[in-house]
Amino acid sequence: MFYTGDIWRKKNWWKDFLPIWIINKRPSFRKNEDAKVIKTYPDGFNKTDLDKIIKEKGSNTLFLCGLSAVVCVLATWIGAQNNDYTAFLVKDAIMSHNSDYTNHVEEMFDAVGYDVVKLIVEKKLSYSRKTN
Repeated sequence: MFYTGDIWRKKNWWKDFLPIWIINKRPSFRKNEDAKVIKTYPDGFNKTDLDKIIKEKGSNTLFLCGLSAVVCVLATWIGAQNNDYTAFLVKDAIMSHNSDYTNHVEEMFDAVGYDVVKLIVEKKLSYSRKTN
């Protein structure tokens, strides 16, 4: 799952949605037990273990944020679709070199805001608790 603890009251709540870091170098806030995926292509799924790692965690829904909305984030969204995930771009959590391009990507791909992310996560947690 993408959710750990009561994140809604925490500063930097979005970090709890990133159990798998897609990185080119190690950020200082990454935990040692977090999976590490080093990508060399815009699509985070291309020639990486990302699909395997996510499936081992039992997740099927992804919330994507990051830099380069028009290249890396978008390519990873398409990669997620190709790997049968339900993927959402998170509004105001992606950016590119041109804010108009970012706005177009958010509009074309129906980026979701914080309230929708929260609702989806809560529904999935509620369902998960009922089935366990």
